[in-house]
Amino acid sequence: MEIIWNSADDLPDINGEFVSLRLRAYDGILWGDWDTLDDVFVINTYVIFQISFLNVFDPHINNMGSVVWRGDLYDNTIHIASDIYLFNTVTTIQLTDFNYFAASPKINDNGAIIWAASDGEGGLHSTGTDTEIYLYDAQTISRLTDNNYDDVTPALNNADTVVWSGWDGADFEIFMYDGVSVQQITSNATDDINPQINDSTTVVWMGWDGADYEIFMYDNTSIVQLTDNSLPDNDARINNSGDIAWSGFDGSDWEIYLYRNGIISQITDNVIDDIQPQLSSSGTVVWAGGSASNKDIYYYDGVSIVLAASSATNDTQPQINGSDVIVWSGSDGASANIYIFDGTTLTNLTHDQYLNITPQINDKSYIVWNRWNGTFWEIMLAYPRTPYSIEIISISEAASFIGLTWTMNPPYAPFTIYWSADLNIWDSINGSALDDIYINSDGTKTWYDTGSDPDMGGLAPSAVEKRLYKIMIDE
Repeated sequence: MEIIWNSADDLPDINGEFVSLRLRAYDGILWGDWDTLDDVFVINTYVIFQISFLNVFDPHINNMGSVVWRGDLYDNTIHIASDIYLFNTVTTIQLTDFNYFAASPKINDNGAIIWAASDGEGGLHSTGTDTEIYLYDAQTISRLTDNNYDDVTPALNNADTVVWSGWDGADFEIFMYDGVSVQQITSNATDDINPQINDSTTVVWMGWDGADYEIFMYDNTSIVQLTDNSLPDNDARINNSGDIAWSGFDGSDWEIYLYRNGIISQITDNVIDDIQPQLSSSGTVVWAGGSASNKDIYYYDGVSIVLAASSATNDTQPQINGSDVIVWSGSDGASANIYIFDGTTLTNLTHDQYLNITPQINDKSYIVWNRWNGTFWEIMLAYPRTPYSIEIISISEAASFIGLTWTMNPPYAPFTIYWSADLNIWDSINGSALDDIYINSDGTKTWYDTGSDPDMGGLAPSAVEKRLYKIMIDE
């Protein structure tokens, strides 16, 4: 016997807590004895679902809610390829079928996707081939580089400008693609790696100075060396205000530094390692601080340092969105869970025995992460539970089709499109007609009626007297 309890109806505000259920059976005549089930974990402030599984890694989400990741293909135990996949809030699309090793996918708010992939036969580096940079502009795939050297760690902004680190035959340099041509930003005899870019096209990266890595910035005009010391600096991050945060070694441990308005400030000064800094659009800095096996999550709000979470778990991989909501992975050695802190409330989002790692969060607090369930890897997605809503934005008409454009909150809400010839009988759109649903760069959805639904007899709207439509969210 199975009992399904819609806990959101009874406990809509429960946010990652344990409850007890008191139950008794009734067969229509007699009642059974009461029984209590304790320690039932309930979270009703978020909806969680799986969007992919098997050998899937490196999820990344944009503010429209679309997610990209890398999927690995194996022949028995031999890794033979890695491809790029896109979940566009409705369906999953396999973007590549290269038989290459694709990696490091990133997606921006326009739906553009960047990644690196080996260009050799079967993706084998042993053939003497190398890694190139590829760009998907929401319609077609372009190859930005074509050389005999490795191009790696691409990043892009919301202006569709791409940066990466490319080998020039002697060392790694920083390159930029502005939508028209490729520009080489650095030209020296030492490695420049791990570039990051903001929407103003300011670029920050790590550059080797002959002794250690320093932090460099390109402001569209010139290169500025932000650090110049005898100790390593790494993990530079930049926001759209031009703030830059990084982790620097002070001779005994790692500390957090912030460049803001032309001034460098040392945010932390302690005896623990402060690493993995991230920046919000408001300038809040978050990081993981502690020992190798026991770190906590801290953030700097521009005035003081705040401890976001301190627990028995090892808290790492922090991310922060534009509303200063922080997400991270906390591990007890046997499992790892995803935690959310909104400045007031700490939520254990997953609370299971699995490995939940590498979380990413967008500005709407949609969260995507990797989960190992004991058998395979999954891509999981969570979004705040809010009332469903839908709104028709426009209806367009052409000679052979009608286009409906609408917006939904949340974008993952299940929906059905209906059509009618007389307002009396409504049929749902099925079959190949669902292939004509498109996700626009602003997150809206468009469906084109070309008459391809099985019940439409192959008749386009122009071939019939009238056809009516409605779109409904499936509750």
